Amino acid sequence: MRREYIKWTDSGYSIRSDVWQTPDEIKNLVEHNKEVETIGYNIYEDSDWICLVQSVHYDEFDGEVARGGYLIYKKCIIERKLI
Repeated sequence: MRREYIKWTDSGYSIRSDVWQTPDEIKNLVEHNKEVETIGYNIYEDSDWICLVQSVHYDEFDGEVARGGYLIYKKCIIERKLI
């Protein structure tokens, strides 16, 4: 299992459902979209997605199980390297 560093643009912002927001507040979400740096274990990858998780454990009943992490759309990746 590979450990990787990925710098990516997090496009997971959403408009809040518990308050009313002005068009300027919503526009601000897009304009201030931040780059994110993530390190984790690569447990799944296909042509469009990569999944990095925080922790991996081998369970005697379920085999390899993972906890915490991110599904990252590859078009959002800015930089990527093995650690």
